[in-house]
Amino acid sequence: MPSFRLELTYDGTEYLGWQNTKMGPSIESVLHEKVHRITREAPSLEAASRTDRGVHARGQIVKCTLASLQEPKMFQKKLNAILPYTIKIKNLTEVPSSFHPSLDAIGKEYRYYLYC
Repeated sequence: MPSFRLELTYDGTEYLGWQNTKMGPSIESVLHEKVHRITREAPSLEAASRTDRGVHARGQIVKCTLASLQEPKMFQKKLNAILPYTIKIKNLTEVPSSFHPSLDAIGKEYRYYLYC
């Protein structure tokens, strides 16, 4: 099964964080729906870490596993064309199925900005 490494950037203002929830929209649910729309299959999505409600990301790494092979550049282009303006894929590459978004990370950086 082909696997892809997606580097996402998003404005999380209108989302309830990364993880699927029945309480409202999440980054994961939107990405899942858009990948399904293009491929007609249910992708397996695994993020390097979860974000909370309203949190933004500049380099969230996500592994997307599909049953069918996709050409990475065209897949990225198609996804970015239908994703909302608040979510974009900065980079998309094919990776080995053994790739793990958090275990294979070299590091993580969190920045907190507070506006009073």
